Amino acid sequence: MEALADTVLEKQRGYLDSRFNQLQQMGRETEGKLTSIQTDLMVLSESIGTVKAEMGKIRLDVVNNS
Repeated sequence: MEALADTVLEKQRGYLDSRFNQLQQMGRETEGKLTSIQTDLMVLSESIGTVKAEMGKIRLDVVNNS
């Protein structure tokens, strides 16, 4: 009976180890994707800042030319 229990536990351990490894891999992939998204958002934010600055200059030109 004990040998049977050991066999079942070993199979469960193998299954759980496999699933845990898959979860770890998914976590690494998700982290990589989030890092990429964060980088893209920083670039976009900088671009928006540039557009706002240019719009401010255009507004001043329009006001000065009125």
